[in-house]
Amino acid sequence: MPFGCVQTWEEPVPDYRLYFLGPNGDFVGRREFDAADDAAALHAARCIYNQVRTPHHGFELWQGRRCLYADERPARGLGAHEARGTRE
Repeated sequence: MPFGCVQTWEEPVPDYRLYFLGPNGDFVGRREFDAADDAAALHAARCIYNQVRTPHHGFELWQGRRCLYADERPARGLGAHEARGTRE
């Protein structure tokens, strides 16, 4: 190492970000993780999404500035009329 240089150790930046969507399509949560490739990342994102306890209205999967997948659906745990804000 050259004189005067300081060696620093940085944690690697996770490759993928999973954003949980709220009822208006806004981001209400985030999970970061590494994956071997896009297919593995999408599989992991679906597994993570299905395991969270808080109902969300879908998710988006990103790598850097690239959106790999956008999914919107009624929140898990809510009936269809509750997700739409109507009563049957």
